Amino acid sequence: MPNNSNAVLNRQNFRFRHRLLTLASTAVLSTAMSSTAIAEDSIDIAAMQQEIRDLKLQVLQLVEAQLPTSEGESPNAPIMISDATAPCNNGTSGTSALECGQGSTTGAAIRSTAIGSNADATGSRATALGYGTDATGTESIAIGSDGGDGGTDGAAATGSGAIAIGADSVSSATDTIVLGSSASASAGRSISIGADATTTQSHSVSIGTRSKAIGLRSTALGGCDDLNFDTSINLATECVEASGDQSTAIGAGAKATARHSLAIGARSEASGNVSTAIGWTAKATGDFSTAIGDEAIADGIGSTALGHESNAGGEHSLAIANNANAAGQKAISLGSLSDAVGDLSIALGSCADLDGNGLVSAATECVESGGLESTAIGAGTKATGIFSTAIGARSEATGDNDVALGFGAQALAGDSTAVGSLSEASGIASAAFGKNAVASGTNALGMGAGSSASGDNALSIGAVSTANMTFSTAVGARSMASGAGSTAIGGCNDIYGGGVNYATECALATDIRATAIGAGARATGQSATALGAGATATGFFGISVGFVAESSGTGSIAIGRVSDASNSRSIAIGENVGSYGVQSVAIGGGSMITTAAFAETDYSISIGAGSEAFGGTGAVAVGGCADLNNDGGINVQAECTEADGLNASAFGSGAVASAENATALGAKTIASGPNSVALGSSAIAIGQKSTAIGFNASTNGGNAVAVGSLAAADGANAVALGRNASATGTNAAAIAYNSSASGISAFAMGPDANAAGLRSLALGNNASATDVSATAVGRDSSAAHHSSSAFGFGATTSLANQMVFGISSATYVMPGISSALSKSRQSGTIYYVTSDLNGNLAISDDPVPPADSGDSGASAAPIASGDPVPVGDVPAINAPESVESIRSATQQNRMTDPVDNGSSEITENVIGSNLSSNNGQASTPIVGNSNNSGLALSQESVSQLSANTAAIDVNRQDIARNTIKIDQAFVGISANTQAIEANSFAISDLEEGLAAVAALPDMYLSPGANWSASGGAAVFGDEVGFGATLAIRGNDAWSFGASAGMAGDEATGKVQFRYENF
Repeated sequence: MPNNSNAVLNRQNFRFRHRLLTLASTAVLSTAMSSTAIAEDSIDIAAMQQEIRDLKLQVLQLVEAQLPTSEGESPNAPIMISDATAPCNNGTSGTSALECGQGSTTGAAIRSTAIGSNADATGSRATALGYGTDATGTESIAIGSDGGDGGTDGAAATGSGAIAIGADSVSSATDTIVLGSSASASAGRSISIGADATTTQSHSVSIGTRSKAIGLRSTALGGCDDLNFDTSINLATECVEASGDQSTAIGAGAKATARHSLAIGARSEASGNVSTAIGWTAKATGDFSTAIGDEAIADGIGSTALGHESNAGGEHSLAIANNANAAGQKAISLGSLSDAVGDLSIALGSCADLDGNGLVSAATECVESGGLESTAIGAGTKATGIFSTAIGARSEATGDNDVALGFGAQALAGDSTAVGSLSEASGIASAAFGKNAVASGTNALGMGAGSSASGDNALSIGAVSTANMTFSTAVGARSMASGAGSTAIGGCNDIYGGGVNYATECALATDIRATAIGAGARATGQSATALGAGATATGFFGISVGFVAESSGTGSIAIGRVSDASNSRSIAIGENVGSYGVQSVAIGGGSMITTAAFAETDYSISIGAGSEAFGGTGAVAVGGCADLNNDGGINVQAECTEADGLNASAFGSGAVASAENATALGAKTIASGPNSVALGSSAIAIGQKSTAIGFNASTNGGNAVAVGSLAAADGANAVALGRNASATGTNAAAIAYNSSASGISAFAMGPDANAAGLRSLALGNNASATDVSATAVGRDSSAAHHSSSAFGFGATTSLANQMVFGISSATYVMPGISSALSKSRQSGTIYYVTSDLNGNLAISDDPVPPADSGDSGASAAPIASGDPVPVGDVPAINAPESVESIRSATQQNRMTDPVDNGSSEITENVIGSNLSSNNGQASTPIVGNSNNSGLALSQESVSQLSANTAAIDVNRQDIARNTIKIDQAFVGISANTQAIEANSFAISDLEEGLAAVAALPDMYLSPGANWSASGGAAVFGDEVGFGATLAIRGNDAWSFGASAGMAGDEATGKVQFRYENF
């Protein structure tokens, strides 16, 4: 029953081969899952080999059970294994070997099995099944016949524990496994599975038709592929190969040719050490490189390419996504068609249809990072400059160190930054932030949507702001700085209502060095400055500060809400203030234009709310408004300071100077005449060259002068001096409190003096001259009649052309009446002066008789005896001496009858020097109660007068001597004064010195201190002193110190040395 026996053997052989295939597949799959070399213990080859031995023993036991014994057939194997031409034989006696087939042999091997024609199982416990098989290694297994090539043996397992299964398969090294026709494993513990599979290094695995694992511990899994599509297979280049030590190649045509390389996928290639290529035609050629994805390429050392046709060509580069390219060293390309070609560059993103034509241009619309250490992130981004960064779809950074962030952002020059959708920074070191922001000048900065900084070093901040000239600055929405060095800060403002007019109500600085700050501020003149919402400065060097303030003249200044300086170098300061003349000045605001300061003419000055300077060049108005009529309100037209005339000046609230060169100084003052002056509250000067000084003082006439509170001069050349003085009439003058001169050329001097007639004169307290040419001299004097005169206290006229001297109780003294000069001036007949009881003077009808007529004794009395006649006191340092002339009562002039000579009366003690006798001779003044000059004196009286004259001479000499003494006393007093002043200075210096000394701090050094510094202050009298001290310790034995003090102009100091080691 040979057929049954052969069937059993065939089944066992099938199970054996199946188990070997299972073990081999397990080993291969375990190896394929590792990207590094296969470690020996990673597959547990020892366990696998033990299982193979067990299978081999089972086969041997099965065979032995079927072998015949010497007595005949084995009872356990009823079927004899044999055929008609090649019977099975036992091997060498005692070896328990089996040989079946013609030419089969086991030699001297123990328990070996050779089945098949020319089968050779000469290795101990070896098994050879098939035609021409060769199992010469210990415990080796060879299954498979000759492949029919006519010159090659069948399967060969020549290594110890080797297994070769398949026609012409060869397993020539220890513990190798070969499964497949013409497969070979020539290194220890290697595995080859598949037709023509090859392993040439130990611990390698090759699975697949024509696969090659020729590297140490390498793995090749897969077959061949027609890589060049020529319908033929190039075994050298188009079959799987793992030629690197511990390499792995899986897939048709896969090649892992370098140490620890891994290639998975048809035509994949891992040619770099420790490289990994996964995917169809993926290539990892650089050491430590990784290429994953069909046609992915990782050429650089440590590079990684992931994605279809991704390319990581730079060292340590990374390319992820379809067609991503990282060509630079350490470059990163992440995104479809992204391109990072610069060293350390980053390209993150894919492509974008930039022109909207439905197509994508890889050259212009895909992400690109071409600069060294550049970064591009976003669809269509480009970072081509060194250290450049582009983030955002369609963003572009082309210059070195550029940064573009945002959709369509462009940084096109070196060190530029563009942040925001469609922003552009095209100037070197420029920066643009915000949607559509542009910075095209060198060092320019544009910040805000639509902002533009196109000038070098320009700054533009705010939506739609513009700075388009060198060093220009625009800050605020729609602000514009278009002049070199100009500044515009502020946005737009609905200044005039009805919505914002962007053309006229946005901040604007358009000329060189112009500055506009505030919503709607505009500076359009060179070096002009506009500060405040709606402020405007259009003139060169103009300054405008405040809401809607306007400066339109060259060098003009407008400060305040709605202020206006419209002419060259004009100045307007305050709310609603207007300055319109050349170099005019207006200062003082008001709630309305009509209540603010106003300077209209050239060189005019207006200072104060409501003040006005107009109508003439050089007008000056200083002051505000006043309620002149006390009605509780202010009439702007009539009650505010106003200078209306050439060079007119008005100073004070409500002051008005309304004529050429007029000056009004004081609240409510008015100067309305040319060259007039009004000084004092409510003073009024009306008339050319008139002057009014004092509260409510007033003039009303050319050249009139009024000085004093309520003084009034009403008339040409009128003068009123004193409180409430009044001069009314041409050339009238009133001097002193409450004085009044009310006629042409009237003159009043003295408190309450009153001159009320044409050419009248009133001199003295309460003097009154109230008729034409009347004269009143003296307190309470009164001349109320035409051409009358009143002299002395209380003198009062009663008739026209009358002269009155004093009152009835007064006496009259005429010292010069007795002088020789007086007598010499008399000529012709001499008459007596007579008087009635009322003091009316006249001369006698009869002349004075000659001196020898015999009447002299009766008519004259000696002066030496009788009443004293005071001559005068002599002022002297010593006691004054009194010189008197004595006359008896009987010798006094006893004339009591009036002298009727038709002249004015003589009263009291005063006789005018202009009196005349009937004969036209001038009278001699009489002192005291002396006789009239017309009286003949007796010889005795003459002698008495001579004595008085002598006494007077003595007094004159005493006066001269006293004058000398007084002068000497003044010299002494002056010397004493100087000495006192010197003493005062010396005392002050002494006090300063004492204060300085008192301020000197001590020179104390605490134990262990090397040095100390101290300060002090002291007060002595009115002086304050300050001092400082520095003390230094040399050692434990000695110390040194110095101090200084100062007070006023005095300074002091001292030094001190202390030695204590005695």
